[in-house]
Amino acid sequence: MKFFDNLFNINDNNYYGVSGLNSELSVIYVYETFLKYNKGMVVITNSIYEANNLYNKLLNYTDRVLFFPMDDFITSEAIAISPEFKSERINTINCLIKDNKYIVIANLMGILRYLPTSKVWSKSIIKIDVGMNIGREYLEHMLYDSGYEKETIVTETGKLGVRGYVLDIFPIGEQNPVRIEFWGDEVDSIKYFDIDSQLSIDNSNVDSIEIYPYTEFLLTSYSDNVVRKQKYLKHYSDEVSGLWDYVDKFLCFYYDYNQIDEGHKLLRESIISYDVDNKN
Repeated sequence: MKFFDNLFNINDNNYYGVSGLNSELSVIYVYETFLKYNKGMVVITNSIYEANNLYNKLLNYTDRVLFFPMDDFITSEAIAISPEFKSERINTINCLIKDNKYIVIANLMGILRYLPTSKVWSKSIIKIDVGMNIGREYLEHMLYDSGYEKETIVTETGKLGVRGYVLDIFPIGEQNPVRIEFWGDEVDSIKYFDIDSQLSIDNSNVDSIEIYPYTEFLLTSYSDNVVRKQKYLKHYSDEVSGLWDYVDKFLCFYYDYNQIDEGHKLLRESIISYDVDNKN
């Protein structure tokens, strides 16, 4: 992959370094460059703290900025991935699928994270229209493949519930969950409902809805026995990619190259140490 070949090579016309400036001037420099070239940008920091700080400062200048945070290696492998970071990453990918002209802020672990290809991601967007013939069970499987988990009652993003010929789902990016009613295999109605009362919201019927993936671990074929972990991604996808695949012809900024380079060395040492400890 070209991006990994160049990740720590600054001798490329599309790769820039930011160092020697205070945090506010660095933000202005990044923002002015974004305006000048009018194309997508990926800004890499060493730590999640720096990434978050840069992201929040850029929000003071533009809403064309996205955050792609990833937990450190030990946290993601030995403990659990932050659900807040997961939602942020998925929201960023879904925004980039629609329009990739953003400034994307990622820490080192974020830029190194495997993802399905943008082509696979785009194919996993599910569009449902009133009157379409799809079948409730088939749709349920499609939503599971896209990362939605089954619950008795849907009360939060990423959950789906089934009762007879009614399928409830809370898609990412929506303010309210959606109720899809079937007549046989045909979609009879699509409407929003209230989380607390579980009743349909008046005058909330829509003719169609697009449901975006809620996992970075997309399946190319249905399976109800799968472990959605980064290290197993290659077992289920023909090809893996990364954040760079979602920002076409982008500019890349290293936010203090030396720190990133040192962070990368420490990361490799942590991975080796973790593998050795877990083999003993």
